[in-house]
Amino acid sequence: EEEEEEEDSDDEEEDQQVIVCGVCGQKKPRKYTCPRCAAQTCSLECCLRHKRETRCSGRRDVSEFVAMSAMGVAQLRRDSDFLLSAERAAETAKRVALGGDRKKKPKPRVDLQRVAERKHVRLLQMPVGMKRQRDNTSRVASGGRLLWRVDLELFATGQMLSLASVDEARALKDVVFDVFG
Repeated sequence: EEEEEEEDSDDEEEDQQVIVCGVCGQKKPRKYTCPRCAAQTCSLECCLRHKRETRCSGRRDVSEFVAMSAMGVAQLRRDSDFLLSAERAAETAKRVALGGDRKKKPKPRVDLQRVAERKHVRLLQMPVGMKRQRDNTSRVASGGRLLWRVDLELFATGQMLSLASVDEARALKDVVFDVFG
């Protein structure tokens, strides 16, 4: 009986492609093939080590060119999924830009917009998730005063200076004078 079990396990190994692992260098059955770079590894440990050491994301490049001769059902499905996700992202960005995605706007952004409109200030905000939107610390203070984040760029040096909580009542020339004296 023991011999039969050993033979069964030998048959399973023959079904798997034996490779030289791209990480540990041992000759073993292939367990993983990286979708990004096609590196073949023998174990989960080697797969994770591959990602860590090569800084490979392990994600397939959706924009990679595929020749028509290599195009199959799976590739067509991936292309279709890619186009659908791009369409969803574009629709979401359009809703946010038009202000129709209010559920996703944090309350401070809505308050800032409302107070600015009440004071006849035309306030244009970057969509949620954009770097400049995340960096913006402009806010509404107690009493409904607007406190602005002001970024000053020094063209001579290319240096950027950010000032937080500049009161709406202060003139820009006074703010610049305070900084550069």
